[in-house]
Amino acid sequence: MRSLYVCLALVGCAQARQGEDRSGDGIDASMVVSDSAVVHTDSSMSGGTDASMGSGGCTTMTKNMLRNFNFDATPAGADWQQTPIVAGSPIVTDEAGGIAAKSGAFRAWMGGYEQSSSTNKDVLYQDVVIPAMTTKLEFKGFYEVRTGELDSNIYDRATIELTNNGNTQLELIKALDDNGATTAWTAFNKLFTGNYSGMTVRLRFSTASDILDATSFFFEDLELNATFCQ
Repeated sequence: MRSLYVCLALVGCAQARQGEDRSGDGIDASMVVSDSAVVHTDSSMSGGTDASMGSGGCTTMTKNMLRNFNFDATPAGADWQQTPIVAGSPIVTDEAGGIAAKSGAFRAWMGGYEQSSSTNKDVLYQDVVIPAMTTKLEFKGFYEVRTGELDSNIYDRATIELTNNGNTQLELIKALDDNGATTAWTAFNKLFTGNYSGMTVRLRFSTASDILDATSFFFEDLELNATFCQ
């Protein structure tokens, strides 16, 4: 049964509703890439592009490559592949309760169930073609973690990673667990070190939980920003 626990400072934890309703609810990196042929301007959370002229005569731009990056496009969950713990409870949701979306109405809600650990897993991903001549690739987003776990052992985990289309990890973006509960949307980012220019890569979120004291992981307003010349 779906359960979400909200842990607030000086208040403690309280288990909310169980069943169909869910309630409740980095590795940060900052690097500078210098290239005489590239002038980099960060893209905005609106998913637009920023451009400037490179010395090689092409236009250098930064673009958020994710489609439905804030989960608010229609139909619900458009452009994302979802394997939820329970088929009737999609990951991309505006379901009442839990943590309100950071923007718009929808957010990704993963975990939050108490059941056999062999089936207590969520997966959410999107495949993205990285433009040729990409000189910088960076991920940005927001997360929330709410848990009912009460000791320092780790029982519930979430992983955000860049993989190939066979789910082999290329780079880890962020690892979360029930020891990292939050009380507000928290920003995180990752500057990738590999060269993925011209490749199809997968932005993949996954969770695994045990059978007691559920943890919910929320994600919102995501960017996979590629800086490239065309």
